Amino acid sequence: MAYSTNRIDFLTTAIRYRLYVKKGLSMDLKWQDAEEIAIRLVEEHPDTDPLTVRFTDMHTWIMALPEFKDDPKKSNEKILETIQMAWHDEFQDSQS
Repeated sequence: MAYSTNRIDFLTTAIRYRLYVKKGLSMDLKWQDAEEIAIRLVEEHPDTDPLTVRFTDMHTWIMALPEFKDDPKKSNEKILETIQMAWHDEFQDSQS
């Protein structure tokens, strides 16, 4: 199976994040950390299809993540859409 460069980058980031968590290290998340946020959202909301979540709710859920340490006002529709798509990819992987 051939993976695109974006998918390989996503998998590398996911592995890095999981290693951080396994070692008990805290990894502060910011808006640009879409893949890491997506992993956490799947962990927190495992049965939720990301495509059914409103951006306002997703924003609230992200802000509630204990390791999220960014300014709430720095998000925008493009950032939230990027997170939602990364979350959707992670959600699909968790369902298979």
